[in-house]
Amino acid sequence: MSSTRTNRIKLILFLLLICAITVFSHVPEVREKFSIEAITSQMDYLGEIADRSYGPILFIVIGALILILHMPEIVVIIVGGLVYDYRQAVLYTSLGCIFGSTCTFLIGRFFLRDYFAAKLEASFLKRFVKRLEQDGIATMCMLRMILFLTPPLNWLIGATNISTRDYIIGNAVGIVPWLIAINLTIKELKTVSSIGDLFQVRTFAVMGAFLALFIAVLVIRKKFFSPKEEVANETESGLETR
Repeated sequence: MSSTRTNRIKLILFLLLICAITVFSHVPEVREKFSIEAITSQMDYLGEIADRSYGPILFIVIGALILILHMPEIVVIIVGGLVYDYRQAVLYTSLGCIFGSTCTFLIGRFFLRDYFAAKLEASFLKRFVKRLEQDGIATMCMLRMILFLTPPLNWLIGATNISTRDYIIGNAVGIVPWLIAINLTIKELKTVSSIGDLFQVRTFAVMGAFLALFIAVLVIRKKFFSPKEEVANETESGLETR
């Protein structure tokens, strides 16, 4: 069997997998069970499960599966922040998100890279692909800081030639700050019992942390992903070759 035919078969299998995931995630019964309303109505039961010996492992596995199936991961993150203390929530949500996104990346790598890698390098995404291949850890970290857990991103990056090691490290470094900020916010909201509780130093500290993270994302986006930079670099390269 030729490599071209093999790659096309992989692409077809990937499309079938995407269709299956899409259909499953849009089944009304499934969507209802993972809605905010359904989850909050079962918090007592979820708290009991979380306290059991297998609770953390089950939470991490479910978090990873939710991400692989492209269902609302933020629901799992919120549940983790509510049923666990702050440090545990950050640890378990981080492990679930990192494991789930890595599995999605590996799926994209197996099914898509051989077919799309060369095409991506010749497309309008070539500058991002080049960054991923030359400085994978930093670029992956920046993409996570900007886009967080955007599901198609894992498949797209899996189709590039970024090394698996660079993806895993950059992915983890980029995800964790968001999870720290989200869980820190949940931690503070759990202590709020009146409007007066909102006007405390620690509340403003959390708001400041979120603002700092948002500013960092904007700076990273402007500095490293501005189209002007690419145009300037290409212009300089053209002048040098002349």
